Amino acid sequence: MKKLRIVQMLMVAACLDLALSPTADGAAPSELVLSGANALPTASGRISDSHGPAKSLPVLLVSHQFVGLRAFSLDSGDLVHTFDLGLIFANGVDANENTAVVAASNSFLQFNLLTGEAEAEHGNTTANDVERVPGGFIISSGNGRIEQFPPSGGDPICTISGVGGLWVGDGSTIFATVSSGDRFVQDCVDSTTGCGLDTPTDILSVGNFRLVSSFRTDEVLKFDDDGTCAPCVAAGDHGLDGPLGLFMTAPDRFGVVSNLSGQILEYDAITCAFVREIVSGIVRPRFARVVQANDFDCNGNGLPDTWDIADNRSSDANGDGIPDECRKPPLIGDLNCDGTVSVSDINPFVLALTDPSAYAKQFPDCSAQNADCSGDEDVSLADINCFVALLTGE
Repeated sequence: MKKLRIVQMLMVAACLDLALSPTADGAAPSELVLSGANALPTASGRISDSHGPAKSLPVLLVSHQFVGLRAFSLDSGDLVHTFDLGLIFANGVDANENTAVVAASNSFLQFNLLTGEAEAEHGNTTANDVERVPGGFIISSGNGRIEQFPPSGGDPICTISGVGGLWVGDGSTIFATVSSGDRFVQDCVDSTTGCGLDTPTDILSVGNFRLVSSFRTDEVLKFDDDGTCAPCVAAGDHGLDGPLGLFMTAPDRFGVVSNLSGQILEYDAITCAFVREIVSGIVRPRFARVVQANDFDCNGNGLPDTWDIADNRSSDANGDGIPDECRKPPLIGDLNCDGTVSVSDINPFVLALTDPSAYAKQFPDCSAQNADCSGDEDVSLADINCFVALLTGE
């Protein structure tokens, strides 16, 4: 009787183009209701089941003197992605979620961190460094300007000849190095100098002290609020040669880009003790930032799925942006993609039979081919009997 009842409901629904409304306890419904937006169950979504939720994935962006911009794994130091941005001489880089910005010798480029597609470019200027702030970025340029991007109109924040590396601390305090005067400034006002600082290239503010890279003396110097200073990373420490960029790797650790030795080294931000070599053997690295790429990571390798597909670590045969290894095999009869075959699949089964376009809109992450119970590669009334058999276990 149960099988007969289901067959009757399916046949009537298919002929009248109606949808079935399952009861709260999951039992077969006792009456038919008109199809409509509220009559169909909501798809659980193949993506949410197999792709997982989007994650904030930390990656290390490194700018290069000759090869533009690359991304490395913060954990392993392996090269994981290369950006084809047409840059030859890249400088500072940073990102707000998936909107990234890189400063270069002849432009200031905003691009999508996942796809690498350019979103905005401002040419005819040498951009030295960039720092993310709420709502945009702060940039330093070769013409000595520190300014807001997107432009807010009016004058730049300040103009200082020789301005280079930037760091925006808590409360939006702006620190910047000034190579022409071997000093650094805080909110455009001269701050502490000394300790043999020579050609400062970048700066970090950590607690009540500043870390400044001294390019010509191959050191990283530490300046306290009270005016005292001392070496933090000694010249030549673990191969340090020509320190350029400084960046935070964790709340209590920082990284140093060693331009001439092709290394990126990590140190304790409080004690200045060496922690590890993150990357080695790279061509003239300049600046680096740890940024959070917001993307799916269905295979759990710590990298955006978009990059896995673009770099051929994962295949994507159907071009849906989901690595093939994350796809669950299709479950015939599961028309709402909840991972089971039950009476809750009757409504979407009927919709797949009667209105494939409406089914595709209602269940965008499912396939109507799941209704092909007969295996003839065609969704038709010929699939009703075997669908009923799946529901009844016969």
